[in-house]
Amino acid sequence: DLYDGDAETQSLELVAISPRLEQQECDFCSGDFAAEGELLNAAPRQSARQQSAESVDNPIWQDIQTRWALLIYGETDDFYQIWLLGKPDLLVIDDWGRRIGYDQGEFVNEIPGAATTNMRIFQQSTGLDKDKSPVLRIPVGLSFEVIADATLMEEAGSSDISIIGPGYYLDVSDMYLEPGDVESIAIYIDKSRHQLTYYTDYSESPDIELGLETDEADYAMMVRATELTGEEDAFDIGLDTDTNEFILNTSYNTEPSTYEIYVLQIDDEGERVFGASDVVMEPDNTAYIPFTEFDEDAAALRVDFDYENDGEIDEMFELPDVTDEIDFYAEENAGDEQLEEDDSNIEEEDDGK
Repeated sequence: DLYDGDAETQSLELVAISPRLEQQECDFCSGDFAAEGELLNAAPRQSARQQSAESVDNPIWQDIQTRWALLIYGETDDFYQIWLLGKPDLLVIDDWGRRIGYDQGEFVNEIPGAATTNMRIFQQSTGLDKDKSPVLRIPVGLSFEVIADATLMEEAGSSDISIIGPGYYLDVSDMYLEPGDVESIAIYIDKSRHQLTYYTDYSESPDIELGLETDEADYAMMVRATELTGEEDAFDIGLDTDTNEFILNTSYNTEPSTYEIYVLQIDDEGERVFGASDVVMEPDNTAYIPFTEFDEDAAALRVDFDYENDGEIDEMFELPDVTDEIDFYAEENAGDEQLEEDDSNIEEEDDGK
């Protein structure tokens, strides 16, 4: 009565539950938390050359060798986890053209030090999700492109992509894909800046969020483009850890665009949300949000606008404190509710035919 199936259906899987009581491994925390034998589809690491005695005291040479060891040998103590929730194929291509993930339905891994981890997710309604994409684990410090390929999908649906790094995260949720669609997300990384560029030909964007953990407080920004009027639009959302700024840039846009922007702050005193639902930006605008510099008296967070991308601040605006009116976490899920409503309307139209 508890099991229906046979060897052909492959509908039975036994999973140990005792590991849930142990300390969980953290791929994106500092240190080597996972041994090579515990990872799947790992690309081989080459043996790095030893540093010479002269190079140890030279910081420039040390930086070059560290970068070289990362690019060529995959040597690092920190890793990103890249998660996909949805049906498209997930492929990551680094800035040297090396791949990990599914390319035209075939799995590849050409990035030194990269690997996959299969996660077993049990859902109450559907049971064990056997079709879930594996979690990709790639060395921190690489810039890369994330591709969600819906070529092999049979029906339209929404997908989420999350990138978790040491002390920060990037997330693209409610990404609507029809069969044959290919969506691209570019991730640029340097010592202090983490930048996500999203390309789309739809009039609305998914919800794009990034967050940062610090000793004093935690911060997150969620951006949703509610009106993109260009034939093919893209926008950059970034985090600069040196200047403590969230950044929104429209250099790739050809027409004005409208955004909802919400910034969350969490500290020992509680949570605060600042935001607006009708921020209009022209092409080649940049908005800088110094997220640690909120004005207690004005109950607002400053936004510095650079209208010509020339490094000069042309005007300052304020994001009001909307903590009492806006639930940041509900805003994260608003796209899901809208998508379900749109799908319901489509089904009703089909029934009417």
